[in-house]
Amino acid sequence: MYQHRVAPVFSHGSDRLAEDLFMRGRAAMILTTYYFMNEFRNQGMDWDLLPPPTGRQEATLLLGNGLAINTNSPNRAAAEALVDFLTSREAQSEIKMQSCTIPARRDVAEDRTLWRFDVHPEHYHVFVDVLPYARSIRELGVTEEQFSFLEKELHLMWARMEAPDVACHRITEEWNRRSALPTL
Repeated sequence: MYQHRVAPVFSHGSDRLAEDLFMRGRAAMILTTYYFMNEFRNQGMDWDLLPPPTGRQEATLLLGNGLAINTNSPNRAAAEALVDFLTSREAQSEIKMQSCTIPARRDVAEDRTLWRFDVHPEHYHVFVDVLPYARSIRELGVTEEQFSFLEKELHLMWARMEAPDVACHRITEEWNRRSALPTL
């Protein structure tokens, strides 16, 4: 993406810059989430998805949502009833049929009979092939602070203001320096 300039990789102040450029036909491809793919509907464009490219090993970042109930909530029973409904096959099936978002229930997510041509791209179910090598940030051994550091430090490279080898060297030195500091 960086070397051949086929997709925007720099987002300054906007989490959806790449997606906006894609919807305007100004980017040939982007890296996005199933959550955001819902925005592509009714845009008058043809689009599809593929598994992310791999390097030395197959890997992709796993993103997920969760439902939490405060144990001290005075409405805990109502909250539990809502969570029970939201995680039911009925509600999860509706989520799948009305959006590109991957349902939390695996049986629903993988149910190809719920696929709709007017909602989902042709290769919507590619996540089934990718899931075995998806990793969470925690599994990568990266803390939120480290992830934020990397994201911030890569901006110069994405903006083509720093060569990739220079960025990698600078970031590695700073990463190692920070790792050597005592923790409080």
